[in-house]
Amino acid sequence: MNTSLDKLPQPTHGLAWLTRDASARQSLLAALLVGVLMLGFLFPLSFWQGQGGFFEKIDASQHIAGWQYYAQDSWRFPLLHTTRINSPEGVNIAFMDSIPLAALLFKPFVAWLPADFHYIALWHILAFIGQAIAAGVLMRSLGARSIFATVVAGVFACLWPALMWRFGHTALMTQCLLLFGLAVYFQKRRETMEVNRAQTYLLTLSLLGLLIHPYFFAMLYSLFLFSLIEEGLLHRRWASGSKLLMISVALIAFIFFVMGYGGQNTTSFGFGEYSMNLSSPFCGSHFYSCAASESAHQFAAYHFADPTTGQYEGLNYLGFGVFLLLPISVFLARGQVLALCRQYQWFILFLLALTFYAIANRVYWNDHLLFEYTVPQSLRKITDSFRSSGRFFWLVAYTLLFISLAGVMQTMSKAKLALVLFALGLQFVDTRDFSKRLTRIAGEPSKGDLVAWQPVMQQVEDLHVYPAFSCDPTNEQMVWFFQRLAAQYQKRIDTGYIARDKVDCQKNRAYFDQNFVPSALYVMPTKSLMNAPKGFVEAVAQQACVKWQSYLVCGSAKTRASLIAQNLGLAFQDQLHELHWSGKELPTQVGQLSEVLSSTGKAGVLNYGPYVRLEQGSYEFEFAYQADLAATSEQANWDVWVTLPATKDGGLRLAQGKLFGTDNVKQSLRVPVVISADTANQLIEFRSFFNGQGKIIIHALHLRKLDK
Repeated sequence: MNTSLDKLPQPTHGLAWLTRDASARQSLLAALLVGVLMLGFLFPLSFWQGQGGFFEKIDASQHIAGWQYYAQDSWRFPLLHTTRINSPEGVNIAFMDSIPLAALLFKPFVAWLPADFHYIALWHILAFIGQAIAAGVLMRSLGARSIFATVVAGVFACLWPALMWRFGHTALMTQCLLLFGLAVYFQKRRETMEVNRAQTYLLTLSLLGLLIHPYFFAMLYSLFLFSLIEEGLLHRRWASGSKLLMISVALIAFIFFVMGYGGQNTTSFGFGEYSMNLSSPFCGSHFYSCAASESAHQFAAYHFADPTTGQYEGLNYLGFGVFLLLPISVFLARGQVLALCRQYQWFILFLLALTFYAIANRVYWNDHLLFEYTVPQSLRKITDSFRSSGRFFWLVAYTLLFISLAGVMQTMSKAKLALVLFALGLQFVDTRDFSKRLTRIAGEPSKGDLVAWQPVMQQVEDLHVYPAFSCDPTNEQMVWFFQRLAAQYQKRIDTGYIARDKVDCQKNRAYFDQNFVPSALYVMPTKSLMNAPKGFVEAVAQQACVKWQSYLVCGSAKTRASLIAQNLGLAFQDQLHELHWSGKELPTQVGQLSEVLSSTGKAGVLNYGPYVRLEQGSYEFEFAYQADLAATSEQANWDVWVTLPATKDGGLRLAQGKLFGTDNVKQSLRVPVVISADTANQLIEFRSFFNGQGKIIIHALHLRKLDK
């Protein structure tokens, strides 16, 4: 649709060179420059070496490890499969979020690449430059074709909270795909792009999304399907749409088959937990907070509400700059608003549908549950596959951003120029917490924690880690480290931090009940020693194990000696009936960790964990602490909690009591606990709940088996 907005007079003021219509090439160069400058502003130079602390943590280390295992393996079918992780079955590296498109492009050149090469840092360059370019293309699609519009849109898009918040999950930062998709859609609707070409482009973007991250495929393919339906409703193009739909299904099926996407479980729990809070578009500001004042959530400092502890996935803050421009944009187009709403009525319904899915089936405003509903069984396959529903608001939020910008900048004046610059500055300051967070994480130095393992890893061929990740998700840190270690030294590993993974946990334990082979390294968390498989029990008896951090590492006599020589372990003998944690090893929500765990004056969970699985029998917790008030003053409550997912409350309290002051004298609380058949092999934790009065210091937590 060509509107009168395209034919308004060009500006004649002194800044006309900046605000008049530019050529596509000029806009591209301007967008490219914006992308480069934003990369320089947000990321320290050390980040581009690909060796900092960012690449050693959580998601990024998972992505890199997936690529390394894939690069070390031979070509297999399906094309994305490797058996070097989750050995011997292997895994599709798409489930390690290793960006399949990049892996396929780089794998043919592995022989010429450095041994430690990975493309995660390079992908950030692509993501941000692509974001700036896509922003310029989308602005031109909406009728704002000036250099100024391109630059402002590029800065807004690169400083977009939902983009910066995803830093750490590299594939999900390729949000430029969504901007290109919106650009194609609006060009089709404004009749600046032929319909069939636009539909083909939307399908192509969907398939690219499938090779980058499934959520982009879901969003873009939804836009593609909507576009087909809309063309049928508006122009009766049902025949051509049906033909393209069949082609799309065939192409998707081919990709699924060749890449092996259908060979692994694709569903999981969490729909309704990883959703968008209704307040999310308005919360996240540097200037005000929607988070509960006493929130102990790890992201409370970023000012958004998260009552499910998963709604960080649905962060979609728009920013004060958008709040300023959006109503002004509507006011400037006040004579056309109703006509535009009628013209784009189906698109508005599409955006509302995405919003409905984003808020999921438990609808919150801040910390208040407004209502919830049951998802029909027929839709559970979709909701269980795309459980992080809050991400689906991205298309809606970007639409609001760009209609705000385009509505003001389709024509320019000095007043509008000043207004837009003020809005940009306001947006910059308002979202500064997000950009500072990104820069801080990107600049973290490398720990260099794998170097000392080189002599040890030269002696082994495989790493065996118990339990497998799916059998105990509390062992995330262990799996992250050892899969990174194995990838670095090109060893196979029998588990991994893998999305949607399902493991036979009984079979997994049975493997570790067997005798250990000398050519492998065996690892388990020390918190599981009281319920250790027979293989570890025998290895301990043979003095073949060392304790490294909170893990038991077992191997041959030579391997054990090497571990001790490299200061990677302390000799470990028969300590299978006692477990010990210093205060600084205990998780906390409101405490401060140093050499001990101490309260900070804030009420809440002072310690929890350490999530031990115990066999049936009698045990004793010993809680060593000191409190500064008198012995008659209550300062905390404690309990022993066992997680039982099938119960109404999610668990059962095995014991409970109060903590009183000790006049600053260290003392121990001894708590006997009986583990029955119903609570055996479930996660047990000792928790204390500080009331905010005085100060408590936790020195240690001990657990002993009484009936050996």
